Amino acid sequence: MSVVKRLRLLPVLLGVSATLAALGTTLFGDVRTGTSAPGAGPVGGRPDGGRLVDELVATKFGTVPVLTYQPRDGELVFAWQVRPEVPAPAPRPRDVLVLVDTSASQAGRALQQARQIVTGLAAQLGSGDRVSVWSLSTPGATRALTAGFQAPGAEDVAEAARALTEVEYGSGATDLKGGLEKALATLAPNRGRHQVVLYLGDGESAFERVSESQRLALGGRMDRDDVGFFAVPLGLKLDAQNLHGLTALTGGAVVRVQEDLSQAPGQKAFVGRLVGALDVAVVKPETWSFGPEVGESYPTKLPPLRADRATLVMGRIARPGATGVSATVNGTVSGKGVVLNLSQALPAPRVDHFFLNLMVTQWRNAPHKDAPAMLQSDRALALASTQVKLYRDEFLTQAVWAVSVDRFDEAEKLYAAARKVDPTDREAAHGAALVAKMRAGALTRADLAKQVGGPARAAQEPKGGPRRVRR
Repeated sequence: MSVVKRLRLLPVLLGVSATLAALGTTLFGDVRTGTSAPGAGPVGGRPDGGRLVDELVATKFGTVPVLTYQPRDGELVFAWQVRPEVPAPAPRPRDVLVLVDTSASQAGRALQQARQIVTGLAAQLGSGDRVSVWSLSTPGATRALTAGFQAPGAEDVAEAARALTEVEYGSGATDLKGGLEKALATLAPNRGRHQVVLYLGDGESAFERVSESQRLALGGRMDRDDVGFFAVPLGLKLDAQNLHGLTALTGGAVVRVQEDLSQAPGQKAFVGRLVGALDVAVVKPETWSFGPEVGESYPTKLPPLRADRATLVMGRIARPGATGVSATVNGTVSGKGVVLNLSQALPAPRVDHFFLNLMVTQWRNAPHKDAPAMLQSDRALALASTQVKLYRDEFLTQAVWAVSVDRFDEAEKLYAAARKVDPTDREAAHGAALVAKMRAGALTRADLAKQVGGPARAAQEPKGGPRRVRR
């Protein structure tokens, strides 16, 4: 075999486990058992899945409350997009703790946008609200830019906004955990006020990585104190785990800049969306139980449930013939008790929802099963649908190539990986059976090379052409 062919096959084999782990890391945090140390690097890309999945969300999963899939002779797998219907809470005066990332990655346009956001926010908050602005960077450079919490119209707040471009400059590396803890120490818990952290930056913590355990502890602390974490992504390289992880744990949201903040109308429109996101009703579950039809569910701890978007709950149905999925949630909205009796009918399982099987398996095997999905539920499903199908197709394409170069051990592993991703895929089952026949002496290598991917591929090809391209 040529060196080029050897180099091509090696990363494929090494990448089987890594490829499958990549999806889970994007959706659920660090799914690699025993590797939630701070040294684990961030997952790059847009923190909310970006434009990659916008169209898929709108057309496939945005209005589908429940998806199901059933492996052969297996229990029904479900994905429930839980969205509570609760009235808007009575307005409370706000305490807004603004943390502005002033590290090197924010130099230039990002800090200019941060100044525009702080200025616009101060103009739209009410007279009973309070604002505190912080510069977030290395431990020595992290400090308050205002003298505690101030009225939005105070000169101290305006001066802090100006300082973001006239005094501060992008330098150093952010200590996100240490800086957040330092700033939170100035926010005395007060359930009579609507308290939020507003983070402006890219989510990176280059000074010291934030581990999954540390992120869960930070989010848990804010959730217990009824403090929501909201993030406005600024910059080029975003840390999705920190941005979405902390918002999901506290009932907050990631609010992307879509407007031109340099213009007054754009600034006003963006801040209006931001304040609207702050004021959405959020159910904080205290106790919950699923109906007897549910055999297992993830996350094992229900996160805060926002009324403006769905939260992903997945699991398996243990009762054959169940027609619906249900849950009872006791919690609070703005400190007021609420009881939710939730239920949804179970649709018939679909074979193209096979990606649900891998999602549930990865959640079950994750070191932190209580951690919620980092992405909004429809985006998480759209991303998983796209990525898992690509993984399956790549495994099958590489398996065909491995057969063509007489690497039958590798072909067997690749077919097994494809079947793990999609237990009902006929091409994977067909290829694995052919390799087994060849090993048993019932099929020659020449016949195997001719038959692999043939009948099963033809049966699954959509009209108009093949589903995959052989290499």
